[in-house]
Amino acid sequence: IGRASEAKIVLALSKMDVCSNPEQFFQQARAIAGDIEICGFSSMTGQGLEALRGMVPPGTTACLAGSSGVGKST
Repeated sequence: IGRASEAKIVLALSKMDVCSNPEQFFQQARAIAGDIEICGFSSMTGQGLEALRGMVPPGTTACLAGSSGVGKST
């Protein structure tokens, strides 16, 4: 649905601060997401937040989807 709508899709991987081997998750995400942009971030350390903010410029609408506890509210 996202691709058909021509919306910009970004796969955001949260809680990077609790991951001992983030590259393994990036590889898995790339295998599933294909050419979708992927951004890893941590709200605790600030890692990747500027890159994530840059993907949602002021005046745009963003939608976050994911399971409970993955960091959507943060």
